[in-house]
Amino acid sequence: MKTPFLRMVVHAALSLLTPYLAFGAGIPILTLNSATINYSNNQVTFSGSGFEPLKKAPTILFTGTPLMVVSYSDTQVVASLPANTKAGNFTVIVANSLGEFLPYELTYGATGPQGSVGPQGPTGPQGIPGPAGPAGPTGSEGPQGPSGASASSAFYEITPGMIATNNVPAVLTEVNLTKTGTYVIAAQQQLGTGSHSAQVYCTISKTPGDVINSAGPGLLPTFQDEAANTSFNLTMSGFYTAQTAPVTLYLSCFANEGTNLVDVSSSGGTMTAFQVQ
Repeated sequence: MKTPFLRMVVHAALSLLTPYLAFGAGIPILTLNSATINYSNNQVTFSGSGFEPLKKAPTILFTGTPLMVVSYSDTQVVASLPANTKAGNFTVIVANSLGEFLPYELTYGATGPQGSVGPQGPTGPQGIPGPAGPAGPTGSEGPQGPSGASASSAFYEITPGMIATNNVPAVLTEVNLTKTGTYVIAAQQQLGTGSHSAQVYCTISKTPGDVINSAGPGLLPTFQDEAANTSFNLTMSGFYTAQTAPVTLYLSCFANEGTNLVDVSSSGGTMTAFQVQ
């Protein structure tokens, strides 16, 4: 059974991306149709589409912890459930490598069929009514309980322009996380090279311009080597846990063209953060 409210929130967040992703019209859309549990090997199989748009395994979050993915294709994912899982309902988050994600309400365990109604027992004799006791004083009102934590999300557009000048990293956009917790972070941008080939490094980090190389210190680094006069997409997605809040994450890029003049530019894109725990 899918959770209507969570699905509406996720669909609303994804719909914000539509006006800014004209260049990504061919990107597959993640769908999540059903989930089947095999109790003999304690595995769950999800059926849908768009699970591996970049030929990378999707991420399955079970009570905030990633599950081990046993096998995957674009229409089916099999993951191992934790040992000694107790029966109950769990909200599972399925996210693909493009940063698309959907929740699913997974029921673990089953309730057996109701037994037949037993025969009615005999009615016992009526007891003697006791005297009415005095009314007790009205108790004081207890303190109000704390409000439940709500998910937060943020959406930012990447401003078009040069991504670097003289091989110096440049910040394309930033996103502010206002609450502590685990977030799905995703960024997509359309880039183009000029008259020279270029190595492009990008990352999402707490430090502006924190781009050193393809294995740089950023939280979500990515790298792409492109020929001259080429238009291409760079996508990043992953999970980030904010221990303190508020905190700002920056999307920075660096273009390395050796001694050539830098002429790598961004024609736009988006960056999103959605709290899942």
